[in-house]
This record gives sequence, C-alpha cells and structure tokens, in this order.
Amino acid sequence: MHAWRLGYRNITCKTDCMEAVDAINISNMRELSLHVHKDKLLQIHNILRKNWRVKIVHIPREWNTVADCLDHEGANGLIKEFITPPPLALEAFLQDLAIVG
Repeated sequence: MHAWRLGYRNITCKTDCMEAVDAINISNMRELSLHVHKDKLLQIHNILRKNWRVKIVHIPREWNTVADCLDHEGANGLIKEFITPPPLALEAFLQDLAIVG
C-alpha cells in the first residue's frame, strides 16, 4: 500500500519465496478458502484489484541478497524509507550485480 500512496501504478514485486508466489496466484476461490493463510491472501487479492499493474515474480534466493540485507536492517519492526541505500545494502547490491551480471 505504500507504493499505492506514493502514486506508483506499475509495480514488480520480486521474492525468493516460490510458495508465496504460488499462493498469491491462486485464482480458484474454493482453493483459496482452504488455504492456511486465506485471510492474508484475500487481503493481498483486494490490494491487487486496485487500478494498477502489479507483477509478482520469483527470483532465486542467491539473487536476493539486497532484500535479505534490508530484511535484517528492518528486523526490529520499524518501517524505514531510505533516500540513499544503507552501506550494507549497497555492498549486497554489488554482490548481486556480480552474480547476475
């Protein structure tokens, strides 16, 4: 929702969790209603129905060191918005760049 409030209308969300991608892409309501995380998935589906384009993409875990770094940075539960990447994220980005090319 943060991206929506900022006015972004074309989003690509990359995750290394294939289970999350598969669960979010469930379109059969009966199957969705039986899912252990159905309440969260319904919330996500409601968000995705807004007037915007959101693409959920799976990426290999080894390509995701920046997200992992930022996850650890925000592990204390605070939401942070960075103007410039924190030094650890920049280092992780350079590692990702070396892997992906």
